[in-house]
Amino acid sequence: MDKILEEKKELRKQILQKRNSLPGEVIQHNSNVIMDKIKAMDAFISSRVIMCYIDFDSEVKTKDFIRYCLEAGKRVLVPIIIKNPDEKKEMKASELYNLDTDLESGTMGILEPKEGKRRFVDPKEIDFFVVAGLAFDKSRNRLGYGGRFHDNVLKHVRPDCETVAVTFDFQIVDEVPVKEYDMKVKKIVTEARTIE
Repeated sequence: MDKILEEKKELRKQILQKRNSLPGEVIQHNSNVIMDKIKAMDAFISSRVIMCYIDFDSEVKTKDFIRYCLEAGKRVLVPIIIKNPDEKKEMKASELYNLDTDLESGTMGILEPKEGKRRFVDPKEIDFFVVAGLAFDKSRNRLGYGGRFHDNVLKHVRPDCETVAVTFDFQIVDEVPVKEYDMKVKKIVTEARTIE
């Protein structure tokens, strides 16, 4: 196996182990701090179309933030993994109207829009993109879960789209191993700092 892919795999394992061992109240508290920082950003305040992942497991919690966006009258897009006719999976942006009734457990147990509630939107419409990931470095490189789903959407956003990763501070490492297809984000927000 390719050396970089091996390094990615190992780093994923280490970070996931550490993140999964965090107490629930620490995850919730730090998530609140992170998402409050996002809400205060000028780029967020002025944005009309938000793309945000729906948290799963020990990730930074985003559901309250999504609800806040909907109540503020912003258009909210969430990821959905779909299988194309060639069996390849890809992530698309789907507009969410109701956090309580539009979703069901989908790929890998992550909440996704149900059949009949899928409203695909061109990534070029996104103004502000809240990005998930497992590890990041100070150069704003990102290590995802290995499906290249976020990378493929990030490739298609407008140059002025604000792309912000939210993560716990311990997930910032010295160097993330990257391949040519890996996309950087513009900012990283943790409970302790913002990297831009």
